[in-house]
Amino acid sequence: MTDRPIRDTPNVVTEIQLKALLEHGWGIEVAARADPVLKQSFWSGEWIIRVVNEDGDEERALVPTRAGGDLEIKLRLFKTPNGLITFLYGLGFPAATVPMRAGETALHRASDRNVRS
Repeated sequence: MTDRPIRDTPNVVTEIQLKALLEHGWGIEVAARADPVLKQSFWSGEWIIRVVNEDGDEERALVPTRAGGDLEIKLRLFKTPNGLITFLYGLGFPAATVPMRAGETALHRASDRNVRS
């Protein structure tokens, strides 16, 4: 078994790579990994992002830019809807759909983006 850097690892992308794929028409799928919990008007949960091609037959999961010292690939995890919405807005999505049940997903198409100059 050989150790490959994340940039050579299939099916994962960093934020920079994700932005490049968005420019080529890929969309973003938000997936809830767990049911969110409401505590005193504040939601917390676990959401991940996958970038998917226009046909929906290829996807890559978002990983942190810095992988850390271990060899295990860790997905970038969003723990609040606010963090997730802020991230999507920064990518040019003027609206965000946040799935609220474990296993549910929400697709944000590249054509929905408002790219600010």
